[in-house]
Amino acid sequence: MFSSEDTIYASSPWRRIPSLNRSIRAMSSSSGISTSTRFHFTYHGMLISQPSIASTSCQVYISSMSVAGAGGIRRERAQETRQRILDNALKLFRERGFDATSLDAIVDSAGVTKGAFYAHYDSKIGPVREYLDTLDLDYRSRYAAIPKDGDPSVSLSAFADTVAEMLGSCVGLDLLRAVYRAEVAQEISLDPFVSRDRDLYRIFEEILERGRDDGAFRRDIDGARVAGHIVMAIRGMVFEWCARAPAFDLREELAAHIALLTDGITAR
Repeated sequence: MFSSEDTIYASSPWRRIPSLNRSIRAMSSSSGISTSTRFHFTYHGMLISQPSIASTSCQVYISSMSVAGAGGIRRERAQETRQRILDNALKLFRERGFDATSLDAIVDSAGVTKGAFYAHYDSKIGPVREYLDTLDLDYRSRYAAIPKDGDPSVSLSAFADTVAEMLGSCVGLDLLRAVYRAEVAQEISLDPFVSRDRDLYRIFEEILERGRDDGAFRRDIDGARVAGHIVMAIRGMVFEWCARAPAFDLREELAAHIALLTDGITAR
């Protein structure tokens, strides 16, 4: 079964399948895929685009290998292409800045066509969003290096500083500004970033609950709720940093906020 994002990698021998257009049109009517959807095929690295699944004169060829048998190869190569686009886009954004980097520059650097780019991302903000999604894995690995048997208030400050450091050095001001602009323009949704299922929330919650259970923090605190307030504060500070940098120091201001919060939740 094909989807609008399928890229079929084929090699000799080829065989003609006259009924493929009809099959795709039948699938599109039952699955809601537009009849103007473009399907992309590659042959020895060359991208071949089917004009339109609505075109009755279009002839489509695929490898004699079964589509089911080639599925794993397609997925692997598609993932390799996606990773190459992501890596090259981020490299160019950091070297030139987000606004100064064109889509043409990204596809040229990655060695792909625009069609291949749009098979993976809706716009050039897409790679940035995907990169931000991966940061939670880094948060967890960084948190693992923080001692868990010491003062929980120290752990709280240390992890908050880790978050600020990663946002500043791993993501950077330019990309964060691009994300906020894209969200305001409704080009992307920040919903995944505010999900309470993220490790960012969970790690803060773990520290807070450990401090509460150990008696270092007040017994009446709700770890999940306080963790949510910390993350909301971080988002607000990142926005302030985007607007006022370099006058606004993200790490310094977040450290001051965590110190105030810790003072309020410390058991007396």
